[in-house]
Amino acid sequence: GDVIHIVANSAADSGVDVDLVLVGVDGEDLYSDNSDGIGNNPAITRIMLPADGLYLLKVVPSSSNTATGSVNVVVETAELLNLDDGSLTLTLGDADRFEQDYVRFSGEPGASYTLTVTPERNIVSYNISIGDGLFSA
Repeated sequence: GDVIHIVANSAADSGVDVDLVLVGVDGEDLYSDNSDGIGNNPAITRIMLPADGLYLLKVVPSSSNTATGSVNVVVETAELLNLDDGSLTLTLGDADRFEQDYVRFSGEPGASYTLTVTPERNIVSYNISIGDGLFSA
């Protein structure tokens, strides 16, 4: 399937707070987000769509939000980052990019792997989550 980014940006001073929900071709919610983008705006980053077909993107007010205003929604194709091709450098937190990103690698059952993360500055904090299983076709 295609790999895409989805972001929804509202003006920082608008008070508008929305959730993104991507609904799959089968009608089931696939991904949702409220604050993983720049400025706590929602972003669904570098996801691989599991099937061809029509998807629904819901942009809805967050549960406690009553502010009104405009939201700019962008859906764009993206590259699937793959560590099987060698090491790579990710840039996170730039004003026009994302607070998070995803990479893929192939592993063998029972094998051990080392992931090295080197921030540019010592004051950077980060979390790393590694999924277990097959996530793409």
